[in-house]
Amino acid sequence: LVSMLARGGTVGVTSETRVASLAGALLKGFTLWDAKNKSAKKAKLPVLEAMGDDAISHAVNAVALCNRYLERGPEGGAPAGFDRRLAFAPLVRVFVQRELASEPDVSDEVAHMRRSMQFQLRAVPLSVARSLQEEATAKDVDVIRVAAATDLRRLSGLVSSRWEQCEAGLESAVVIQAMGPRSITTMVRALAAAWQKSEIGRA
Repeated sequence: LVSMLARGGTVGVTSETRVASLAGALLKGFTLWDAKNKSAKKAKLPVLEAMGDDAISHAVNAVALCNRYLERGPEGGAPAGFDRRLAFAPLVRVFVQRELASEPDVSDEVAHMRRSMQFQLRAVPLSVARSLQEEATAKDVDVIRVAAATDLRRLSGLVSSRWEQCEAGLESAVVIQAMGPRSITTMVRALAAAWQKSEIGRA
């Protein structure tokens, strides 16, 4: 797993994945990747792929825990003076899953549309991560809180609007808070929709 993460491959995350184990692998893979690609501007970090609320929650929590390890430096297992943190760009992947028909007299395959969430990992300079963290913890920051029953479309629209204002310099960083697998999935899906809209707007 560590070598795959260091090479920049795709890593599947399931409901059975242990968050601490994945975070530890991310830490080692990230630092190995960084040492190998210091001068390679276009080198890609790995992609985490998850399906289902629990798996998506595990992926998000593993990235957060990895950054916590990095904050602790050598005590957390990171190289001394390591000056990057881990972030992700969310993307919905739609694919076709083919299965053999369950009826014994039917020989055709049955095709099902499936959706997974991909977390395209990004290396963020420590100075940028610290600046965003300071904005996120400011007393006057307006936090968007996501609940299990939060409407996805309304949330993605709100995030897109705040994002546009942030890019125009009219508002500080967009801060979103979610607790629990369902809430985290809604948050990530809204971020993916807002990210896609932003990318289309730049095209």
